[in-house]
Amino acid sequence: MYNKNIMQNDLYTGLTKSEIKKIDQTFFLINNSYFKNQLENQTLHNSLPTEFHQQTEEKPIRRDTARCIMLNSNHEICLLYSRAKDYFAIPGGGIEPGETLLQAVNREILEETGYTIDNIKPLGKIYEERNNRITNTFFFYASPLTKSETHYMQDELEEDYQLVWLPVEQAIKNFETRFQDLKNHQFPSYKGSFINVRNLEALKYFHQETNFWSKQDQSFCMKNVATLTNLKTRPHDKAHEFLPLSLK
Repeated sequence: MYNKNIMQNDLYTGLTKSEIKKIDQTFFLINNSYFKNQLENQTLHNSLPTEFHQQTEEKPIRRDTARCIMLNSNHEICLLYSRAKDYFAIPGGGIEPGETLLQAVNREILEETGYTIDNIKPLGKIYEERNNRITNTFFFYASPLTKSETHYMQDELEEDYQLVWLPVEQAIKNFETRFQDLKNHQFPSYKGSFINVRNLEALKYFHQETNFWSKQDQSFCMKNVATLTNLKTRPHDKAHEFLPLSLK
């Protein structure tokens, strides 16, 4: 049986107690109900693709991922833009067996952007229930250092990624535009809908927290966590019997 406590202890190696607490208490939940609640009436609810009306399986596959918002000296963040499929994404990916969160985020950012990173700080995690899959996405923010070559897997090469640096506000607008498409009945794929919301909510949260941070003597503070819409404090995951990690 999947031992959540052991897995978490391994993942958190290298983080301080306060950083671990920040990760555990910063929780945004995305599931089928999230999308239904964003639509204005029952007619629109019924127009959602069938996947949004299905229940999460009793034993879904669990996947843990680490992603990083890199902020440069011009106050721009780095996004991956797929020229093949016309979408943006925050760099990162699946945590490999035996890796800590810090090891995973360093490796993934190097592979996908070519950058080494410094001043790595946890932002929080987003919990997704997507029918047959449970995903914990651990978000960090950091400063870019040296640049080298990227190392994409074959499926990533097919996306034809390009690195783009955008002000946070512009990046948020890009994801908000895609989310508005859903409200206008222009649905991306089921998976793509979750990915877009995950990126949008992470950047909105990052923007709010870093704005507050800049006003408080450069000290990242979680004081206003309770005011965030849909933010959940969940000390324990739901009582799923998780399957082993599904790697990318």
